[in-house]
Order: sequence, then structure tokens, then C-alpha cells
Amino acid sequence: MGSEIKKSLFKNLNKIFQARGQSEENILKKEELEGFMDPANVCMIIPKTKELKDFILVNFDAPINKIPELDYKPSDTSKEVTSKYSGEYLRHILEIVKHNNEVFISMKPDYPLKIETEDLIYILAPRLGYD
Repeated sequence: MGSEIKKSLFKNLNKIFQARGQSEENILKKEELEGFMDPANVCMIIPKTKELKDFILVNFDAPINKIPELDYKPSDTSKEVTSKYSGEYLRHILEIVKHNNEVFISMKPDYPLKIETEDLIYILAPRLGYD
């Protein structure tokens, strides 16, 4: 059984049963959140739980960076919004988030894409320029 299926199974069973060793203490407070930036400075992953943060620290060479302040104010929803993002990074992110019941996406022109789930926040830098 793959790790994503296990994660999805655990998440859904946790809604029915009380999981062993899981508690509200596992959830990081806003001031405890830290971002892990990829080497190309294109994608940041921000774990919302201590378990995921520790998993990244133990298994990956991912430097911790300051989380950028992003302002996604509501705008006129009748206007079309377009931006370019790396298809490669977006495919990897979507492969991870597809097992979540709720995914929140925030975007605006030439601004980082923010994808948020219950456990993680992804920030993907836009592709600037014309190619």
C-alpha cells in the first residue's frame, strides 16, 4: 500500500476512531510554522503538524526559510485571472493533494500560487516573462 493511500486511510479513519498518539499537540501554532524551500527557490512547503515537519527534517535536505507574507485580498471574481507556473512542480503538488477532501487555492496575476490542505501549505512561485 502506497504512502499516500496510507495517509488518506489514516486521515479518514481518524474521523471515526481516536488515533493512538495523535492529539492537538501535533498541530503547529502559527508562530511555529516554518517553510522548506526547494534548491531552485520555486516551491516552498510549509507543514502544519510536528509529525510532517519532523518527517521532512529527517528525510530530506530541505533548508528552512522564512515564510513570505502573501496578501490574497478578495477581488472582482468576474475578471479572468491568469498566471504561469511550473507544470513539473504543479504535477508533484497535485499528486500529493489529490487525496485530501478539501484543498484551498489562492492566486492572482504574477503572484505565488498558494495551495493549502489540512496538513500542508504549498507556495509556488510564478513563471515570469514570456516563453
